[in-house]
Amino acid sequence: MKCVKCNTDNNLQERTEAGGRCKNCNHPFVFDPQAGSKFTDKFFKNYIQNISSENTFFFTPKQLWYLIDKRLGSKNITPFKYLFGLNFLLTIVGGIGGAMGFYFLLPIIAFVILITYLIWGSQAKQFKTENRINFAR
Repeated sequence: MKCVKCNTDNNLQERTEAGGRCKNCNHPFVFDPQAGSKFTDKFFKNYIQNISSENTFFFTPKQLWYLIDKRLGSKNITPFKYLFGLNFLLTIVGGIGGAMGFYFLLPIIAFVILITYLIWGSQAKQFKTENRINFAR
């Protein structure tokens, strides 16, 4: 892991021997992925620089936590969840359709749902916007 102050690479053994500090400049590490956090000090520093557009935007700690949680959290529905929902829906529709005698509708409904899934899966999950630093000022 690299130090954010002097950019020295510190491995886990060197960090633990130095008490969670950089071996070169003695700067403390705040976030350590080996200790359970999901990101490093470098990630946090770069993320703050990115969302604040080189200190031109300001935000509260609650807003910062929201942005970090949004970035690190789950962003999409997994195929397993989608297929489970599809199976549940087809079971319900099949039961209702079977009771009414409309068994021929099941393949049509399954085909429409499959096409919808393929179209949904081919779309971009997020718009790829330009870096906010380019638009500052």
